[in-house]
Amino acid sequence: MTTYLTTAEVAELKGCSLRYVQQLVHQGKLEHTEKEDATNNRIEYLVPLTALSKKLQLKWEEQQRRKLGLEPAVKASLKKAEKELNDDFNSRQITLSDLSYEQRDEIAFWSGLIQEWLAERERNGAKYGKCKVDEMFIGAQKLRYPDLNISADILYRKYKAYKNGDLEALIDHRGGHNKGKTSIPK
Repeated sequence: MTTYLTTAEVAELKGCSLRYVQQLVHQGKLEHTEKEDATNNRIEYLVPLTALSKKLQLKWEEQQRRKLGLEPAVKASLKKAEKELNDDFNSRQITLSDLSYEQRDEIAFWSGLIQEWLAERERNGAKYGKCKVDEMFIGAQKLRYPDLNISADILYRKYKAYKNGDLEALIDHRGGHNKGKTSIPK
């Protein structure tokens, strides 16, 4: 799934003026598509994330991770990250731009839940013990989200993925593999 940015978002990402980005689009120096349902009969341009430099793609990725409350993917300096990206850009883990909105929402949900859990452990861990706090937190979440399958093992597994920046592990990939391919015999 390709992620598209508006010219204003590209300008903010690049740290330049909106007019400059519009000029790049008009001169054909920046790949773009026209927005189909533009307002007020004005032409609006959308720039695919893949049309930007790898440095800007990394910057966008980090901004999205901060918005979702995730830890930064690259904790090293930007030069070191750029070198890693130039050497090994295609073999990286899955990025936020590869995910659908539902998957991003699920990542945001789990990262928020993990942050609540860690805060609860920090607040009441010394008083009750961390195992007891985990049990109380899981019980509260089962009442809060009755459809959610949650246990201590799941929390620890999701926390490990969260800490390592493994986005794919925060998503439930079960189901949907045979969607539209089943039929009931007559």
